[in-house]
Amino acid sequence: VYGGVGYRDQIASLRRAQIVVATPGRAIDLLEKGKLKLENAQFLVIDEADEMLKMGFIEDVETIMDRVSDSAERWMFSATMPKRIVNLMQDKLNAPEVVRVEKKTLSNENITQSYWNLPKKDFPKALKAILLTEKDFFGIIFCETKEETKRLAEKLSMLNKKVVALHGDLNQHQRDIAMEQFKTKKADIMVCTDVAARGLDVSQVTHVINMGLPRKSESYVHRIGRTGRAGHRGKAISFVAPDEGRKLREIERLTKQKMKSFALPKSQESKQKRVEIELDKMQALKSAIQEKQDQFNVDDSYGLFQEYFEGLSKDQVMKLLFSYNFNSEFRQIDDTLSNLKESSFVPLKDKNNRRRRTRSRRRFRN
Repeated sequence: VYGGVGYRDQIASLRRAQIVVATPGRAIDLLEKGKLKLENAQFLVIDEADEMLKMGFIEDVETIMDRVSDSAERWMFSATMPKRIVNLMQDKLNAPEVVRVEKKTLSNENITQSYWNLPKKDFPKALKAILLTEKDFFGIIFCETKEETKRLAEKLSMLNKKVVALHGDLNQHQRDIAMEQFKTKKADIMVCTDVAARGLDVSQVTHVINMGLPRKSESYVHRIGRTGRAGHRGKAISFVAPDEGRKLREIERLTKQKMKSFALPKSQESKQKRVEIELDKMQALKSAIQEKQDQFNVDDSYGLFQEYFEGLSKDQVMKLLFSYNFNSEFRQIDDTLSNLKESSFVPLKDKNNRRRRTRSRRRFRN
């Protein structure tokens, strides 16, 4: 049960439910209406406790915990343990046992992580270069704000990309539609804020792109965890502004992994990849034609097409179709890559040296 949709279907489902998965607000609404009864619940699970705290739901969680009988088993899952969560655990749980799961690295070994250091104004161009050259792209692009999310989704739609956006301005019904389109691959790009970083379970996501590093290093781990799932390989590419060097190092310390600099695609290599992508799409049609199956659309209008190529050799026809199909995209690749250059990180100022220089100036003045 969750907010943003009507009560009727949820209340009807509660009558036959053995397990209720709820957002705190809707759970309290149903408790107050007398439709959700927790007195006889045998288990209470608080998932993502630290995120509940960050989002301001912790008082609601306490209210729900107070409505469950003392005999119920209580479980709390949390990626981090801030003081407020520790206090909640000690106050609401009876002699709790803490289980800590430790890993050598926080990130999945199936994920190739890299960063691209360039000015922020060039982030959209860098994204365009990746979309033009990466094969089988089915990915999630993270932005910091909902305004950036909206603008980027609109730009990608204008490039004829199948894209959906997920951000805080959408109601629950709109979010459900966006998620369904992405899960069923009616859209192969989802642009979103961190609202989707946790709890989003979509199989075979090939890429996660960060349009800048997140404010909190922990968010990076949750973002890239959307790819490389269930044994599949995944790529995480982060666009990093020149002044974000310190933040990049913080993430590397947190994940205990060194990120590699993303190799700027070469123009010729990118063009070859574009041709390969289109040939892969044509493979099914080619097989059907070779097997003389009637799986391709040819009607009387085909005569106009056939007549146009009369008098041309096979080689001339192929060059004409190749130029027609790829000249525009090749120009995009050349224009995009020619304007992209690697930046250097802004060197960190040494505070101790700065203090020493300040003291020297004071002594000089005295």
